[in-house]
Amino acid sequence: MIRPMKKITPLLIVTVLGLFSFITPSALAQKRQITDDNGVADIKADSEHADVNAQGEITDVKSDGENRDVKDDKDDNEVAVGRKVQCLRTIYGIDGQRNPSLKEGLPKGIALDADGKLFAIFLERTEIQVFSPQGDFLYRFGKKGTEPGAFLLPISIEVADDGTVLVLDPELKKVLAFSNRGRFQYEFSFAGAKSPDDKKPVRCIKMGHRNNVLYLSDSANANIKLFNLKGDFLGIFPVKREKTKYLSVPGKTSFDSKGRIYIIDSLNGWVQVYDDKKELLFSFGEIGDRLGNFVRPVAVSVNSTGNIYVLDRVLSVIQIFNPEGKVVGVIKDTDIPEGLNSTEPFDMTMDRQGVIYVSLQGLHCIKVLKDE
Repeated sequence: MIRPMKKITPLLIVTVLGLFSFITPSALAQKRQITDDNGVADIKADSEHADVNAQGEITDVKSDGENRDVKDDKDDNEVAVGRKVQCLRTIYGIDGQRNPSLKEGLPKGIALDADGKLFAIFLERTEIQVFSPQGDFLYRFGKKGTEPGAFLLPISIEVADDGTVLVLDPELKKVLAFSNRGRFQYEFSFAGAKSPDDKKPVRCIKMGHRNNVLYLSDSANANIKLFNLKGDFLGIFPVKREKTKYLSVPGKTSFDSKGRIYIIDSLNGWVQVYDDKKELLFSFGEIGDRLGNFVRPVAVSVNSTGNIYVLDRVLSVIQIFNPEGKVVGVIKDTDIPEGLNSTEPFDMTMDRQGVIYVSLQGLHCIKVLKDE
């Protein structure tokens, strides 16, 4: 088990002794049965589809696929690594008087531009707020509505290489583009982008970006649709079906400096890694509450050394894997002042220095962390 520290110091030190088993009530409410007996999980879940609401949150699991029983034996070589995690700052949403506000600060998607500015969606204000690399509020843009440049439910955000800010709204079924300063430029609909295998109306809930290509995760049809920045449909990402027959709920697609592509299946609990030619290199993870397993992975970031950081919304942890996908550590909820919070961290991104940004719905803030 991962043992809690006896003393809290300004630089929080985590000693990882093997397993972790800290499932929250929200995990149990999602029709997954996870025992506390050595972290062994008995998972009965759908291998094809799940109900996902407009905010990208799994609300129901239909058991029309094969049951998966996951029982992991203890690995004698499991992690025993001390980690130092520093909370550099906490960023709160800004109200109409430019004051930090908990009431109006429900953060969703986050992204960084090339200069290190943070672009954060704050859902209760239905707007994008922009902060300096030091965490100072700079400006805001966007409003609620259906006219061009307005949102109903902004969820996911990316910043293109030229500084263009792209916002995904699953309610409007659109991607909206703004200048780096927040001036509306154009928008396009993804509703008509169907593949021959699509059986349901398109419902894209997450977005990734690299080399002027957008990767939109369609939760209704369990695939990843590719677009250029102007909205031309380029096709479907060729996900390999080696883990399960179906990609159930694709999460946010991420990338590293070498062009490798990281695909999450949030329901089946695995990560696949592809090269820049979309050829599968390897995969890791499965459903479970042990170190190296996932319950609801939602975001991946990769640092300059190739270490892979995976955020789990239900477990409220960030697990760290080496470039080959072997687990090397974990950042737990209790390792950070006020935690990652069990009420669902939503998104994660990382700057070029490896500084981690995590949006926390439960705490109505964004935490900036340094894993030393």
